[in-house]
Amino acid sequence: MTITTETGRLDKVIADHFPDISRSQAQKWLAAGLVTLGGKAVKGKEKVAPGT
Repeated sequence: MTITTETGRLDKVIADHFPDISRSQAQKWLAAGLVTLGGKAVKGKEKVAPGT
């Protein structure tokens, strides 16, 4: 997924982009290392911006 409109914490951006996913579920995925940026697992507190 490419962020196109939002800036902020990755867990919130994921939850906002996928209405069926809660922020809590996004945080669990992040904690388990299931979400990556540039091929590296990231934490929910990671800040993202458009184009990330």
